[in-house]
Amino acid sequence: MAGDVEAAGEAAEAHIHATHQALAEVREAEARLQVFLRRLNGGHVSARRKGDR
Repeated sequence: MAGDVEAAGEAAEAHIHATHQALAEVREAEARLQVFLRRLNGGHVSARRKGDR
């Protein structure tokens, strides 16, 4: 790509697209994790135990 501005631009766009895709996948995984943790916690919003009030 040295000296090939068009190829460098295409590579940069592909890299940015892949980065955006990876970030979207991370956000989706975090959302699934939050759902799992809420279910694990019995659906409660807080992580306090019954005796901690």
